[in-house]
Amino acid sequence: MTVNIAGVLSVILFYIVILVVGIWAGRKKKSEGEGDEFETEEVMLAGRNIGMFVGIFTMTATWVGGGYINGTAEIIYSSGIIWCQAPFGYAMSLVI
Repeated sequence: MTVNIAGVLSVILFYIVILVVGIWAGRKKKSEGEGDEFETEEVMLAGRNIGMFVGIFTMTATWVGGGYINGTAEIIYSSGIIWCQAPFGYAMSLVI
């Protein structure tokens, strides 16, 4: 197995850039002195004002991850679609 050196270096560089930007943004925020708990709550809860469209996509993104997608594909392949009830149940819970 060969290792793609350019690919590995690109990924490492990408993570270093993300780390540097995060540290820079954190220090900038601290120097402004706006570290209130209220502001954090506002950001995390979106001001308690999310529309239904965005709310549905947020819940779907929370449920559907890589493991969920791979597990669903595995069960459908091995047992058939009739034995894979989780996607249909999750879809119905969004409607109800």
